[in-house]
Amino acid sequence: MRKAYRLSLWWRPLLNRSEGWQRSVTIRSGMTFELALFARLESEPTKYFVFDLENESSTDPAPRIPEGDIKFDDTGEFIAAIFYSYARQRLKFSGTMQKEFDGRLTWHSEGESGSF
Repeated sequence: MRKAYRLSLWWRPLLNRSEGWQRSVTIRSGMTFELALFARLESEPTKYFVFDLENESSTDPAPRIPEGDIKFDDTGEFIAAIFYSYARQRLKFSGTMQKEFDGRLTWHSEGESGSF
């Protein structure tokens, strides 16, 4: 059974991380931002969840810890949609969060990947 979750995406400037996470950004030519999709807790290294902030106005942002079935503990397929140009256009991409044998989590999407 597939479930859908509608959550805000969080961005921050890659070269100036002190600016913190933002829900909405203007990306001009030559600027680079990172997009946080997932997080996990040190106390639960085999589970992960969609990244969201507990308190977006905090100077020391902590992720919102979801309850129950919103945490994932195995390989999963996900779709992210980014609306831009005042929601007139949309960038949609899919990817797989792969749980490796050693417990490491690896994100795979066309043309990119990363582990945490």
